[in-house]
Amino acid sequence: MFKQFSHFFGATVIAQLLGLVTFPILTRLLSIEQYGTFALIGTTAMLIVPLGKLGLSEAVIRFYARYSRKPPALAALVSTGIFASCVLGAITAGTCLVLLAGLYWLGVFPNTEMLLCFLLLALPVAIRPTIAVAMSFMRVLGRSSAYAKVAVLSRIITSLLGLLCLWTAHGVLSRYYIGTGIGDVLLFLALWLWLRRNFSFAMRGASSRLARKMIRFGAPMVISEMGYVVLSYADRYMLAAIAGTAAAGLYSAGYNLVNYIGGSVMFAVSYAVTPAYVEAFQSKGRKGAEKIVEQAMTYLLSGAMLVMSGYFSVSRELIIVLASYKYLPVVASTNVILFGVLVLTINEVLKAGLYLEKRSGMIMFLVVMAAVLNLVLNWMLIPVHGVMGAAIATLGAACVLAAATWWTCRRCLTVRVDTGRLIGYGFAALTVLLVLRSVALGSPGATLVAKLLVGGTICAAWILALERHVVLRFLRGRDQQPAV
Repeated sequence: MFKQFSHFFGATVIAQLLGLVTFPILTRLLSIEQYGTFALIGTTAMLIVPLGKLGLSEAVIRFYARYSRKPPALAALVSTGIFASCVLGAITAGTCLVLLAGLYWLGVFPNTEMLLCFLLLALPVAIRPTIAVAMSFMRVLGRSSAYAKVAVLSRIITSLLGLLCLWTAHGVLSRYYIGTGIGDVLLFLALWLWLRRNFSFAMRGASSRLARKMIRFGAPMVISEMGYVVLSYADRYMLAAIAGTAAAGLYSAGYNLVNYIGGSVMFAVSYAVTPAYVEAFQSKGRKGAEKIVEQAMTYLLSGAMLVMSGYFSVSRELIIVLASYKYLPVVASTNVILFGVLVLTINEVLKAGLYLEKRSGMIMFLVVMAAVLNLVLNWMLIPVHGVMGAAIATLGAACVLAAATWWTCRRCLTVRVDTGRLIGYGFAALTVLLVLRSVALGSPGATLVAKLLVGGTICAAWILALERHVVLRFLRGRDQQPAV
């Protein structure tokens, strides 16, 4: 798993760095109100796209180990996954266009520019389900290196095209979505060619029976995914409705920033571990899966401590340098948001037992419960505390979800951690926090650079000390950890 983690980690770090590069451009090209609109459109897209795939990408990961044993069964799985996702994506996009026409007729959109932004989302809504299925096949083949390269290149191309169109149009937001749409089409074509080279599939090979089976497994996962979106992003709608678009823009900028900062290590581990523990469960049973989950949970908690201590030490300088002084009011809220984001990521590993037992209905119930709780907490806290209220609501709902998931999974799969390693990383995080408090130079930019250098050096030294055997095995090419 360490080799897979390194590929996912490298790709995610590059993608997050790219996000950090584009983030200050967007916050400066767009006003706070425009950034709030940008966040609302992005949240809407994240709510709609899962409907176009109905959990097919998750079903591919779950069913591949069994269907790959016989070539005819594998061909049926590939054909069904690809063409079912194409059909579902087209139906979802068409439905969205009809709904948008109705909303425009009712006068919901304040201007035609916002309507155009939503109309341009129809293309990615149509093709992203197939992209997700293709990337799932890449994951189950163990092509983590290829996956990383595709993820990085597509992110770079899509972001550059979007920013180029936005810049040439002098901040007209709809032009950004024209550029990103072109990037999505290029990714779709590249992945289609990759599928053709690696699998044998045809439309006549698709099975309606298998499609229904995949959807039965994946549909609850769709509701879970949408629940996660509501849990993580629906507060933008409530902030815009209660406190105004500017408040939504402030909160969105802070949330996006901590997502870039905290997401690299956390996402890499959680994304690499799912196919790893599924394969271990298939080949070695419950004990094999528990070993993978223990490693992942240990590294997730260790990474969370380092990320939190580092971010708490540089949050003010980071906001000033990357977002500008106009976003300073959100600094305190981002510390709370980061905690919530990390808890949500850890929950992805906590639910391993339910995933292995195909209890997707329970996963769906827990996520929906947390999403409803998040909406209630936002409704109660935003009128009183504004942006900080939304941050507290996210953290509270995330903690309840993680606790409920652990309690539900405790009989399915025992989740253990390496206590000694966690104590070591705890001391590392405390060292970072104490040392960086005394680092201060003349300007926010200089202080940020100095803190990053000092903090990075401390973290690297601790990691080398705590993981020296793993690092040496990896460098020598003799990593014996299970990998998919």
